[in-house]
Amino acid sequence: MTMNRKTTIREIGRRTRLKNRDVQLMLETLIEVWTEELVRGGRIEIENFAVFDGTKCHIRFRLARNLRSHKRC
Repeated sequence: MTMNRKTTIREIGRRTRLKNRDVQLMLETLIEVWTEELVRGGRIEIENFAVFDGTKCHIRFRLARNLRSHKRC
């Protein structure tokens, strides 16, 4: 099973008995804080789970295209 944002929020809410909107706010804030740290070139370590390193993060963006005119947006 793949967990998306919505199912993650529901499951955390169920397990912690917190309101889904409170869980959503916490999750969005966590992602925002982590993103800011990685953009600054920082590093996030979650012991015995994962390490995220902003200096080694490579993300490719695709430019949107208008399907009728084939121009990039």
